[in-house]
Amino acid sequence: MKQAAHQPRARPFLRPVVELFPDAPWLADYRQEIAQPMDLGTLGRNLESGIYGSDVSRALHDLELIWSNCEQFNGEQEQLTKTAKFMRKWFAKAMAVSKRNHLKSAKRHRATVGTDTRGPPVAKRVRELPKQKANTCDHAHLLQENEQLRHENDMLRKALIEADFARRDAIEQQQQCPEWWEVVRLQEMVTRIDQVGDVQGFGKVLSILARCPSIKPVLQQLDSEVDAERTIDLELLPAPLFNELQAYVSQRILRHERSQRARRRCTATKSGAGQKRRQALQKQQQLATAYSSWSSDSDLDSSSDSDSD
Repeated sequence: MKQAAHQPRARPFLRPVVELFPDAPWLADYRQEIAQPMDLGTLGRNLESGIYGSDVSRALHDLELIWSNCEQFNGEQEQLTKTAKFMRKWFAKAMAVSKRNHLKSAKRHRATVGTDTRGPPVAKRVRELPKQKANTCDHAHLLQENEQLRHENDMLRKALIEADFARRDAIEQQQQCPEWWEVVRLQEMVTRIDQVGDVQGFGKVLSILARCPSIKPVLQQLDSEVDAERTIDLELLPAPLFNELQAYVSQRILRHERSQRARRRCTATKSGAGQKRRQALQKQQQLATAYSSWSSDSDLDSSSDSDSD
C-alpha cells in the first residue's frame, strides 16, 4: 500500500469519491449506482486495524471492488477506467513479487539459521569460529559480539530504509508529477488540435513529445495500421516537457478560437452589408414604381383635358 501511494496513477483511488468530488452534480447517481464504495485509503486503514484478520480473500475482494466500481460507473472507454485497469495489473505484479521475495527470505532464513529459534537471524557478517577454537573462546564474549553485530545490522537496515524513502521523496518533488485530471485535460486539448486540422500545431506537439525517450518509440509507430488507435501516455512526460506542451497547446487553441471569432464577425459583417444593399435596391424599385404610376396618372389627366376642349 505504501508503494501504491507513490504511484501517480493511483491518486484518483487514494480517497473516497465523496471526498474528492463533494460538489459534483453526478454524485447522487454515483451513490445510487455503487452499492459498496471502496478506495485504497479505506483499504489500508482496514489492514492496519486488523479488520480482515487472517482472511486475505476479504482484502483482495475489497481491492478488486475499487477497480470494478470505477469500470461500472465510468464505462469501458473512459481514461479513468484505463487507469484502473493499469493499477489492477500493477497490484497483481507487486503481490507476485512480494510473495516471491517472502519465499526467498524464508528459504534463506532456514539455510542460515537452521533449527535455532532463540531469536532473529544473525547478520551475514557474523563469522563462525572453527570448531577447534570454539571450545577455547569465552561464550559470554561471543554472545556480546553477536548482539553487537545484530544491533549494527538493524541500524544499517533502518538507515537504508530511511535513505530509500528520502530518495523517493526527492525524485517525486523533482519530477512534480501532474495531477490525473491535468493529464486528461491535456490529452483532450492535443486531440482537439488534431481534429481541427491544425497541421503545423500538431507537428510541433509531436516534436515536443519526441524529446521524451519513453514516448519516442511510440511516435515512430503511429503511421502503421497496427498502431493507428494507440494513445500516447502523457504521464511519461517529465515535468519540464509537460509544462512546455501544456503552454503551447493552450496558446494554439486560443489562437484558433480567436481566428474563428474573427471569421464569424467577418461573415456577419458581409451578410449585414448585403442585406443593406438589398433593402436599398428594394427602396429604389418602390420609388421607381411610384414614379411610373404618378407619371401615367398625369398623362391620363392631360389627355382628358384635351378631349374636353
